[in-house]
Amino acid sequence: MSYIGVNLGTDQLVLTRGRDFKWSFENLDGSTPPQPVDFPAGDLFFELQTRGETNALQEVTVTQATGGTYILGFKDQWSPAIDFNDVTDNPHNLSGDITDALEGIPTIGAGNVEVHPSSLIPVWEVELTLNAGHVLSEQLVNTLNTTLTSLYNTFAGLLGVTVDFTIHDNLNLTVKVTSNRSFDEVGLITFVVDVTSTTITNALDAVADFLGVFNVLHVNFYWVHKYTVEFIGEPGLQPQPALSVDDSSLTGIDTPSVSVEILDPGRAPVTKWIFDISGTLAHLKVESEDADQIAANTKFQLVFLPDGEAAGGDPISEGFVKVQMPDAYVKEAS
Repeated sequence: MSYIGVNLGTDQLVLTRGRDFKWSFENLDGSTPPQPVDFPAGDLFFELQTRGETNALQEVTVTQATGGTYILGFKDQWSPAIDFNDVTDNPHNLSGDITDALEGIPTIGAGNVEVHPSSLIPVWEVELTLNAGHVLSEQLVNTLNTTLTSLYNTFAGLLGVTVDFTIHDNLNLTVKVTSNRSFDEVGLITFVVDVTSTTITNALDAVADFLGVFNVLHVNFYWVHKYTVEFIGEPGLQPQPALSVDDSSLTGIDTPSVSVEILDPGRAPVTKWIFDISGTLAHLKVESEDADQIAANTKFQLVFLPDGEAAGGDPISEGFVKVQMPDAYVKEAS
């Protein structure tokens, strides 16, 4: 049988579990005997079909804010200001507004992110102090937890609440009440829960154990705003760093802040191991923890990509990965 094109045959790339992979070779010309010649300008690399590709996915959370703006950054470039008031005053198309801001970052660009539906979670922070002659005890805290939970459970739209305590000393504490329900852009319009200091005081005064015990200093209300950002298009299907945050222009309760959590770092469909080239020699070293991520029978190609080519290149070899000592004990990195 004759072949049209380059018939590479099938080679084996041999890896040993728990060990570094090293390989060096010299570029030889076609003379007899072959003579070493400098590699042409370009990149030489193994391209392993590891697959399991995913888009990078990150969750942005804005907490304790009641107004102001914040900006998000990516690779040293920044978005236009995102107005927190737009979230609660004009909830329509929240995801679209944030998408526009992210696409305004030059290092992201139009069509390269998708913002998944925003959710808003109502939170109340109740500042309490004990009146003279009373000391905070575990029993008192437990009764307070039950009382506040019962109060907020009367608002059916919240679907219950989670109560957290921050005890500053034996006379002062902060109670954080968080709705178990998050509200979308439509549900926000129907939100009518209004809890004031008077509401809390009346609920506490209705409990015999609390008569004359607590003084409600104030009740702070804010929305926790959460949304997820997925990198698609050109930055999709590859690892991406976390978005940067500048929340210094937010206003609100105590210290409003914006945080970013990486839900999925992103993964490319192929893994590249790039050679170091110096003159006539090409050298590759892959640390054991990276080599151990490659499964047996993974397909690979050895490729040379000349300078000036964005993709493609010349195939040199292809084959499958063979793993030696597949069941070897490998000590986890400390």
